[in-house]
Amino acid sequence: MKRLIVGLLALAVSVSGLTASGSDNIATAGPTAGGFASDGIQYVGFVPFDQSTSTGATIRDKFMYLTSWKNISTYDISNPESPVLLDQLQIGFKFENEDVAVSPDQTFILFSESLPGDFLRVYDVEDKSNIQEIAALPGAGDHTTSCILKCEYAYGSDGSITDLRDPANPKAIALDSEPDNWHAKIGLTGGGHDVTEVKDGFILVSPLDGPPLYVDVRDPANPKVVARGNDNLPRGERGYLWHSGEWPRNGQDRWLLMQGEDNFNPRCNEKNGPFATYDTKGWQTSKTFKLVDTFKVKNGRLDEGDPPANVLGCSAHWFEEQPGFNDGGNVVIAFYEHGTRILGVDSNTGKISMKEFFAPYGGSTSASYWVNEELIYAVDYTRGIDILRYAPLPGPRVRLGVNDTTPKKGQTIKLRTSLRRCKGHGGTNINLFRKLPNADKFEEIGSKKLSNACSTVFREKVTYRGKASYKTIWPKQDDDHTDGKSRPKTVTAR
Repeated sequence: MKRLIVGLLALAVSVSGLTASGSDNIATAGPTAGGFASDGIQYVGFVPFDQSTSTGATIRDKFMYLTSWKNISTYDISNPESPVLLDQLQIGFKFENEDVAVSPDQTFILFSESLPGDFLRVYDVEDKSNIQEIAALPGAGDHTTSCILKCEYAYGSDGSITDLRDPANPKAIALDSEPDNWHAKIGLTGGGHDVTEVKDGFILVSPLDGPPLYVDVRDPANPKVVARGNDNLPRGERGYLWHSGEWPRNGQDRWLLMQGEDNFNPRCNEKNGPFATYDTKGWQTSKTFKLVDTFKVKNGRLDEGDPPANVLGCSAHWFEEQPGFNDGGNVVIAFYEHGTRILGVDSNTGKISMKEFFAPYGGSTSASYWVNEELIYAVDYTRGIDILRYAPLPGPRVRLGVNDTTPKKGQTIKLRTSLRRCKGHGGTNINLFRKLPNADKFEEIGSKKLSNACSTVFREKVTYRGKASYKTIWPKQDDDHTDGKSRPKTVTAR
């Protein structure tokens, strides 16, 4: 705790004074009003937060709930590029409440105070312009506390279990100091940092030591481990704790996402906290998630998003998958002085790639969140909130034409596709997708190489009656562009 406060005080002095170093022939991105950004990131604006230790937020519909070490704030984000402060309650020094738990109906939030007191505090936020404390449960101030079972109960990272069915009168089922805490019930030793409810009654646990755990908490007082990661290295050997995790699409996604933390390293090394992917394929039988890949930042040039040295640590922190993540996709993640990264998770392999970055001037990013598919809020310990837009460069425009849009069943149609501007893309592949009548999504049905003139023809035998749609997609050739996509064409078979 003391180290973190000292680190934050040092940050304003040392990080702002960092200068870029290295070879002049390295390609770099440009400066913005708030920091250095890669080509696919646009700097939209900044929301000051009293230059205070803003640590985490939760975004629900048109509201944002933000906490720091000394206040709680609510914002109207109906216009997400210009958040409007609705209320800010001064609470004095309270540490730390990184993970902001909000009830599903947005009538109350939790604040887990582990220092200087030891309380789970409940705040009424039904009136967003009038935040009020309505309860404080002594002994339940775990490092983080998360809602489970529609926030009728809460699990604390240190082992506490709380009954919140009456939020104004919370009751301890078990405190972390008691022998029947949930850590003891599942045999978790070494402590935990956070839990995430994947779906109603099932949580993903981020332990300080050992692998990630998937736990059934439908009976909150009697949790049961149902699966775990296959990496069983002790923290001392791997070098970091598991900090937080997500299993997208309520546990239906193939890829489980984790993030590790290791603080106060002035230089990056192989044991710093990574972002990681696990393959969940077959977990119901194996009861195991298989570690696939990790991504870590490095020191280097600040204008490439890699500061030459660190204060709070060369480590990952809070992250969130992009809306639409489906067996792969994009993730936005905070990396302290390294700022915000957008990482890609490959749909076939789970491998991680670096796509975009934003490195704030003199800042240290605690958490990064998607507001929608393109806007990002980056919550900074020393600065406030940076508002970013993810805007990857567009791929080439793709044309698609059909020789007969009203064929008979059994007839073969020709679908000619081409790139509007070839730019040397001859010889690359383009893929054909079809959505049959009554289907809810497109499926890939063919792939061909483009000619030197960047065109090709697909031949498709019509095996259906009714309306079907076709489109072609040219897969991007690098991480600086999006795919090229044609407009769908409708074919009505007789």
